[in-house]
Amino acid sequence: MKTLKQLLGAALGIAVLAAPVAQADVLVYSFSNSGAYSGTVPGAPADPSTVYATATITWSVGLKTADIVMAVNNNLLAGAYVNDWYFNLDPNNTFTSYQFISGTQAKSGGVYYTSPNSYKADGGGLFDLRFQFNQAFPGQLGIGHTSEYTVTTSDFLSATSFNYFSVNKNGDVNDKNIQGAVHVQGYASSVWLSACVSGTDCQPPGNPCDDNPSLPECGGGSNETPEPASLALIGTGLMGLALARRRRSR
Repeated sequence: MKTLKQLLGAALGIAVLAAPVAQADVLVYSFSNSGAYSGTVPGAPADPSTVYATATITWSVGLKTADIVMAVNNNLLAGAYVNDWYFNLDPNNTFTSYQFISGTQAKSGGVYYTSPNSYKADGGGLFDLRFQFNQAFPGQLGIGHTSEYTVTTSDFLSATSFNYFSVNKNGDVNDKNIQGAVHVQGYASSVWLSACVSGTDCQPPGNPCDDNPSLPECGGGSNETPEPASLALIGTGLMGLALARRRRSR
């Protein structure tokens, strides 16, 4: 009987492992004056590499929702604010809806998401998602303020769903290809900043499988995890073995 319980316990454990588990992913864009590509930077912070605005995207692989938190640090020039925020999505996926969660809310009608590759960030190309805030309080995303939204997509998200670049408008070779952009205003001038996963040096990546074919998503790697179907089959076999042993013991 003890052996039977052990086999059944092992089978149940494998069945639990066979159930898909959502993998959480986080992407952070850090904006500083070193990412300026159009306009005149604010006078503070003085160090061009000092980050004064961030966008954090959190999602789970296999689901269709993502959380976006836009934040402006306290080190930005007094009176300045970040008015526009731009993001991209896998071209095989689309945004279908959004929900405001907390903090400062975008202006009325200021969340643009229905037309992929349609929202131009000056010379930063065309993006898939844009948040636009008011240029005065209340509703200004200024120093020390944050804004949080949840967005929903038409298809399931992967580990690289937000790791995509803006596209050139009408083939304009002068447009930059970047992953995230913001528009800073509220001082004598304004500036557009870029940010990418690798920092401000936005270079469209090549095929990761060319550089590292051993990655699990490239079909390689020695630490491959058995597929859920295979685990379920093993679990079924253990259950059958346990039942057969029980019949013989009678």
